[in-house]
Amino acid sequence: MLGHLGPSVVTAVVDSRLAWVFIRSINCGPKSCASFAKRDDLKFFLETLCSARYVHEPILAPTQKMLDAYKKSKGAWAEYENRFMALMAERKIAHAGLYSLGCYWA
Repeated sequence: MLGHLGPSVVTAVVDSRLAWVFIRSINCGPKSCASFAKRDDLKFFLETLCSARYVHEPILAPTQKMLDAYKKSKGAWAEYENRFMALMAERKIAHAGLYSLGCYWA
């Protein structure tokens, strides 16, 4: 049985990915992905090694269209940021009860 790594200030990790199947690392090729970042694996490691909760909150994610405009079309960060903040306001994120998870942003 795995034990805890030690004291941690992390109590929860909020995953805002649209697709939480995997996260590629910067040097990751098309066939090699960080398999520990799959939702169920990440949840297991957080609970087992850190005593932290895993929470998936796609309401905090940008739309796929926004991501594509920024990443694939090489859009400007300022435009992406403005669209993202407008989306968060439209979704009324400040009133969604996420503060109870310990989530906050500037």
